[in-house]
Order: sequence, then C-alpha cells, then structure tokens
Amino acid sequence: MNVATPTKDCLELVKELLDPLIKARSERSLTRQE
Repeated sequence: MNVATPTKDCLELVKELLDPLIKARSERSLTRQE
C-alpha cells in the first residue's frame, strides 16, 4: 500500500468530495456580496 503516492482514482475521489464544498462556498460568498 503506497500512501505517499496517491493514485489517480484517489485524486479523483478527493476532487469529487471537494467540488460541491467549493461550489457551495463560492455561492455563499456571492450571495453575501449582493
């Protein structure tokens, strides 16, 4: 098991988890500015 070098699948999984969080954060900041 290589933990130091994340596989492509692992990176895609992390991106899938972070994507909605980043979108929600950007949407929240947009509504705050209005």
